[in-house]
Amino acid sequence: MLDDFRVEWLCRRTCQMLNIDRSIFIDMLERHNGFNEDQIDKFLTTNTALHERSYALIFHREDSKRDVWQLIETIDEEELDDLDDDETDQQFILNVNQPINIETEFSIDYVVNYARLSSGDSIDSTYEYLKNIQRLLVMNQYDNKNYYFELKSYRQTHLYCEYYHYHNLTKKTFVYFIRTDIQQYLIQSSTFDEMNLIMNENIICGFIPDEQPLVSLVEILSLIYHDILPSTNQQSSTNELKSSPNETLTQRDQLQLSLNRFRLHIKSTLRQMQGEFNLTIPNKDLLTSGDETDEEYVENFEFIVYNWERILQEEMNNELNRRVLNSSPLAELEFWHERSIRVTSILEQMKNDDVMKIIRVLTNIDSPSLCGFNNIKLQLQSYLLEATDNYKFLSTIDRHLKTLQMEKSFQTIIHMLPNLMQGLKTIWTMSKYYNKDERFVPLMEKIANEIINRVQQKIDIRTLLSSYTLNEAENLCYQSKQLLLQWKIEYQNTRAKLENDKHNFSTWNFEHRILFDRTDYLSQICDDLIRMLSNLNEFYDIFGLEMKAVTGDEQMVDRVLEHVAGLKNSFLSCHFDMFNRENSQQWHSFIEEFNHRSSIIEQEAKIFIQASFTQLRSAETALDMLMKFQKIDTTHVLAYEMVRQFTAILLQYCKEIDGIYDLFVKYKDNPPIFKGLPPIAGAIQWSRFLFKRIKLPMIKFLSVDQLLQSEQGATAKQRFIEIGTLLKKYEEELYTKWLDSVTKNLPIYLKQSLLIDAEQRPDLFLDSNHVELIHSSPGYRLPLYITKKDTNRMPTSIDQSHSIVNKLKLYKEKCHLFQYVFDPMGTKKKIEIKYLINYDPNLTESLTECYHLEKLGFNLPESIMQINLQYSKFEQVSTELRSMLEDYHLTIASLDTIEVSLLQSSIEQIQNSIQPGVSRISFGEIGNIDYINQCKQKLEQFHSILNQIRKISSVIREHLESFRFCIVDPTVPGHDDGSLFTCREYFEFLSMKRHDIGLSLKRRYELIGPLLTKIEALVFGTNTGKHKTMHPFYAYWENEIFSSLVELVVRNLCQFYENIFGSSSLFTIDVILAPPRIKLQPPLEEIINSIRRSAHAISQLPKHFVRWLHGTCLSCPSTSVHEENLEAPDFTFYNDVKQHPDVASALKPVRSYVSGLVTHLNRRLSQLLTYNDLWKSDKQKYTSRFALKSRTYSDYDEIMTVFSKINQTFDRFLINKNIYSIELRFKQFHQALKHHCKEWIHHYGQHLYLNMSNKLKEIDHILNNLLQGLNHDADTVPDLKFVLNIITQINQQQESIGHQIDEIIQSYQILEEHHFEYPQTEWILMNTLFPRLEKLVEQSLIVQHRLKPIRERFREIIQYDIDLFQRMIDELVEKFDNYGPYRIESDLDQIFLLVKQYEQDIDKIEQRKLEIINIMKLFHMPLISYPNLIRVQKEINGLNTLFNLYEEFKRNKKLWSNILWAELHINDLIVNVDLFIKNFRRLSPAIKTTIVGHSVEKYLSGDLRKQTSFFCDTYEGRSPSVQSLLSQNYVCHVDPSEV
Repeated sequence: MLDDFRVEWLCRRTCQMLNIDRSIFIDMLERHNGFNEDQIDKFLTTNTALHERSYALIFHREDSKRDVWQLIETIDEEELDDLDDDETDQQFILNVNQPINIETEFSIDYVVNYARLSSGDSIDSTYEYLKNIQRLLVMNQYDNKNYYFELKSYRQTHLYCEYYHYHNLTKKTFVYFIRTDIQQYLIQSSTFDEMNLIMNENIICGFIPDEQPLVSLVEILSLIYHDILPSTNQQSSTNELKSSPNETLTQRDQLQLSLNRFRLHIKSTLRQMQGEFNLTIPNKDLLTSGDETDEEYVENFEFIVYNWERILQEEMNNELNRRVLNSSPLAELEFWHERSIRVTSILEQMKNDDVMKIIRVLTNIDSPSLCGFNNIKLQLQSYLLEATDNYKFLSTIDRHLKTLQMEKSFQTIIHMLPNLMQGLKTIWTMSKYYNKDERFVPLMEKIANEIINRVQQKIDIRTLLSSYTLNEAENLCYQSKQLLLQWKIEYQNTRAKLENDKHNFSTWNFEHRILFDRTDYLSQICDDLIRMLSNLNEFYDIFGLEMKAVTGDEQMVDRVLEHVAGLKNSFLSCHFDMFNRENSQQWHSFIEEFNHRSSIIEQEAKIFIQASFTQLRSAETALDMLMKFQKIDTTHVLAYEMVRQFTAILLQYCKEIDGIYDLFVKYKDNPPIFKGLPPIAGAIQWSRFLFKRIKLPMIKFLSVDQLLQSEQGATAKQRFIEIGTLLKKYEEELYTKWLDSVTKNLPIYLKQSLLIDAEQRPDLFLDSNHVELIHSSPGYRLPLYITKKDTNRMPTSIDQSHSIVNKLKLYKEKCHLFQYVFDPMGTKKKIEIKYLINYDPNLTESLTECYHLEKLGFNLPESIMQINLQYSKFEQVSTELRSMLEDYHLTIASLDTIEVSLLQSSIEQIQNSIQPGVSRISFGEIGNIDYINQCKQKLEQFHSILNQIRKISSVIREHLESFRFCIVDPTVPGHDDGSLFTCREYFEFLSMKRHDIGLSLKRRYELIGPLLTKIEALVFGTNTGKHKTMHPFYAYWENEIFSSLVELVVRNLCQFYENIFGSSSLFTIDVILAPPRIKLQPPLEEIINSIRRSAHAISQLPKHFVRWLHGTCLSCPSTSVHEENLEAPDFTFYNDVKQHPDVASALKPVRSYVSGLVTHLNRRLSQLLTYNDLWKSDKQKYTSRFALKSRTYSDYDEIMTVFSKINQTFDRFLINKNIYSIELRFKQFHQALKHHCKEWIHHYGQHLYLNMSNKLKEIDHILNNLLQGLNHDADTVPDLKFVLNIITQINQQQESIGHQIDEIIQSYQILEEHHFEYPQTEWILMNTLFPRLEKLVEQSLIVQHRLKPIRERFREIIQYDIDLFQRMIDELVEKFDNYGPYRIESDLDQIFLLVKQYEQDIDKIEQRKLEIINIMKLFHMPLISYPNLIRVQKEINGLNTLFNLYEEFKRNKKLWSNILWAELHINDLIVNVDLFIKNFRRLSPAIKTTIVGHSVEKYLSGDLRKQTSFFCDTYEGRSPSVQSLLSQNYVCHVDPSEV
């Protein structure tokens, strides 16, 4: 980042907009000795106070190409000799004598001037010849070395900065920066973010492309500044109404108009430069080649001119047919401007060089084709003159038309109309176009329509009352009416001037209906609106807040206002265009409805006013309102009715006077008093307030002429005088009685003592069993003043028995105080009130009365004034006493028992100094201030001693706090590399640090004794350390030391448990693998013992602290024991602290914590046993068993990936784990597991590699054989069959070989992924398989195409073999039909033997059939079906089915015949026989119905009968029991129908 953040901001913006690198901007700053940087600094620091104007800062880029020779290599002598022998290589040779390095470059010009060609020829200076030579040999005599240089091209981009003077910016892309605020310097900020905000606020930047800068300027003006500057119509309507008549367009509006005009000028310039259309020339070669004498040449030109004439005529007609689409008068001006631009563009095209050349050629030969062309030109020139003339005349009223269209204030437009009419008069008299009625009247009509549109836009009946107040709406309607009338007036004035003009100009006899019909109608509408709005405004003026205050009937007033609001809202129901004359009937109906509803409201309001003024709430307010209506300039009937109510107001005033009298009579004995006023002054103030309430209306009545001269007015005036006299008499009597009482009692108050002893006056306090809590506010005070009893307010009647003089006799004084209160600050101790301030409240009240009565204008006696002047002194004494007593009570309350016993003598001295204020010193004495200062001095001395004692105590307490909160187990640092300590290192470090901390605490403990000795010297003046009075003080601090040590031990034991059994790692333990077990290093027993020893070492910390001698703060001396068997006595705190219950309970959890730690460690180690399969020793056995099954490469990839993921899992999860504060390091365990995983991957990879290596060799062999067979000669039929068979094999095996190759590639990629090493030759061979296969397929297609003629030649031979095969089939079928198995009867063995022979013959024929089919496929011959052969095959298959059934039955029969009777199961025998019968019956009918089928059925049925008879014979020869058994079995299993 650049040092100057301002330049850095410019750099980033420029690089972003010009799409250049940052280094290019920095290079620009450094060029020309920092000239560009100075330019930028001038731009940033320019100030308008010192310069006339500011300039834009511009950056633009230039791209160029640079060709140089650069070093590529160094060559030796041998390579140079070889290059010399090669004469075909043409190159440059340059001899130099200078150091050469990698940055050395040679320019093109330098090489051309000083180099030579390798052939010895001189270099031609033409650069085109040198472009083909790309190498330069440099022979350096400086180091006797030779170098090769190569010609390289670089594109360079340079950035240029322009300021003040802008050169060469045409057709260049540049960015600009403009300062918006140049009144001050752009100061450098401390950060780039702040500078970024400042630069964004004060600098505008933009981008101008090199193509069409005017188009970019138009876009900026249209899209940016047009939105920044809003239209003049977008102003608030309120400002319209308040604008002065002489107000013109604001500067903002003028800027908006100028900006739009400038934008339109740019657009018109662009259109003139680009043109609307072009006069094209089909063939520009005609302009350069041809002769005027050539007829064809001239005819071509004439054809072009005729074509131009047609185009120009169409364009001119289109222009003449254009009309002004907008009804605005400004559109008329814009129309003529646009026409002049378009006609100018057409004429410029006709003045084109090529066009003029053709015209000159045709003019020289007097061609008739120019006649129409010249006529069109003359017409266009006349149209241009007309358009320019009209535009100039209309431009004279351009400013007035813009004011009419855009000005907010109607007053400004009204003042503009005379000037507009004068301009229209000038156009009428001087213009050649607008001096006709048919052309001038439309222009006037457009101006009138514009005025009407402005009025209609402002006066919208539906939004008029919602957007404006009633006064604003009425004023707007009035201004609109004035504008409409002024338009007609100015027209008539101008017409009169034309008629009276002596030059006899034609006058304005225009049709009145066109210009003024609508304006007159709109003027009437505005007049109606003014009348209705005025009526509504009067209603709201009458029924306002004053009416509510006077009548008090707010609901009735609101109801009238609701009717008025309904009348106002009726404007919203006007859904027709009131300015349209066709709706005039509806508008008159609307006005009649409005008047009707207005009259109803007037009658209702009149009745309400008459009824309300008979029940007025306030005469003064009603009078104010009536006086207000007198000033309103209106003739409204309601206002007249209001003025008639003066009599009702006077009656109301009399009622108010009577009400004031009743209040006085009711409260004169106990009047309401303002807050902060004493009783007498408050009562007088109250009476004066009553008088003021009747006085103010009377003053206003006097201002109304002849109001009080009426009968009712005289009555009101007389009543006012009576009540005023009564109030004045009441005031004088109060003052007289108060003055007598004060003169008598003030001296008594001043003779009372300053203080009251609380112990001597217990009657002043409430029940002593209760304690008051002081409100805990920041400025709280103790209740030290005596107060009056909470009685009712003192009556102010003139009755002697209730006067202020007898007040002390009637009511006994008593304090509402508590003798004990709680201090809310600090410890909330119980504070005893010992002394009270005897500052009588009656004295305070009397002096306050004096102050207020004097302000009310009473003249007090001189004696009372003298006492009143001392009021500030009494308050000062009271304040000082309060401050002193508060200090005393709070100080005494803050002392604890030890401090009271230590400072008892000082406390007695303070009480003796306070005692005179209780007995002899009073408020009237002169020396009371000195007494207070003396007491304060004693308290300050006491504070000094107390503060020093407390300061020393705080130091001691600070030492004890350091004991309590001392952490003896600090944060254990790790090694320099960030690793944690081992277990042994950690506990050794703890032991060392604990010893150092214990010595530090011991030094702090030894400082406590001298501090207590210092307190002794401060209080008693001795330094013994064993003062008798301080024995309790020593015992207190020794007990505090003991408590601190107990807390030290307990806190650190808890902290030790939290550290050891917490979640933060403190030390490390290594987990190692020792198959088949997992072990810890160090062993678990050593870890447990270290934790126990460390916990017990914390409980021995008090051995560093030696106890004090009894009754002193001196340490016990050390004693030596001479006998070996006896131990030295322990005078430390160790034994006492160890026996403390908290310490004993804190030591107990060690065993349970350690047991939990052991459990967690064992559980963690047992979890690691889930990986025990990884470190099995017989890995080869398991992998071999896996490989025995048919496995694909995906199976190997899956299982190898499993081991790889397990390996990665170790990296991710098994690095370090925390068990409480122990960090288990698995690095060694992890390495061992990774080693075993790699072994598993290697074993599986070895099996996969062996399989794929064999398959790779097999595929390589197959491809070689197919390629060799494909290249075999095909001269003979067998050779041709062989080659065609090879092609067929390639086509059939292409996909399978591709799958096998893909499998091989995938397998080798798997091996590569798992980092299995194998020979590189196999990888190379594998990469050639797919290209070889593709090449083999491609070559097979070529061979197949090449063998196509040979295949056609051998087709006849193949056909002969097919016919021969057909004859073989026919012979076999004929033999089968005549001599086959169906011709033999009854002999099933011979039949089936013959079937076997035919089956063998059919197999041979089937084999031959396959050969024939393959040959036909090879030669692309249609296949032939053999139905007779298929029939024979089906019959042979059916005979084989019968043969199988027959053979199986014979085999079972033989088995049955060999069964012994003892082993015979009759049921099984019968079931098996039935099964054969059922199997035969399940055969298809085509098999069963043959001759052989009947023979087999006959054989099976006959054999079954023999079995049955055999069974019967056997059955008769058996015993009866056996017969019964055989009979039952037979009956159950033999079907009689089958038998």
